[in-house]
Amino acid sequence: MIESSFLEKLLGFLGIEEFTIEQEDVEDGVIVHIMVPEEGSGVLIGRRGETLQALQAIVRLGMREQLGDTRVTIDINHYKEGRLATAEDVAKQAVDEVLETGKPVTLPYLSSEERRYVHMLMSENEGVQTQSSGEGRFRRLTVFPAGYFEESGQSPTEEKPIEVADRSEVAE
Repeated sequence: MIESSFLEKLLGFLGIEEFTIEQEDVEDGVIVHIMVPEEGSGVLIGRRGETLQALQAIVRLGMREQLGDTRVTIDINHYKEGRLATAEDVAKQAVDEVLETGKPVTLPYLSSEERRYVHMLMSENEGVQTQSSGEGRFRRLTVFPAGYFEESGQSPTEEKPIEVADRSEVAE
């Protein structure tokens, strides 16, 4: 568990005075749910969750001796929970399209955490395989029909452009 006093001080430095903190132990770590008034959530979440990712990194660094290898996820007003649900919906739509057309589908921007989640979900579906390619903000996850790389002769690690249905208009 994370010391609440560390989080309370950090939120205080950010000018957040009203909040509640709940911690949840999960299989691969701990989720820290921070609830703040709606008008304060944007400051903590930022565009595409970038401020929230930075806040999470600060907590991991500040608490690394106490936490060791424990995976820590910070969630503000259930933002990440909602993003993961959206990522799952978009991924399921992509799977349906891939299975129907036999062509790869590239998903819109997903954070590294969202991509990881989708890769784990899709690993349970024998009809598709996934691959991430690109760097930084341009990194995208593509859903391929199972066996695509064997049939196309392309290596799954090659960074060649692939004709795909673009889903970049879907989410933010």
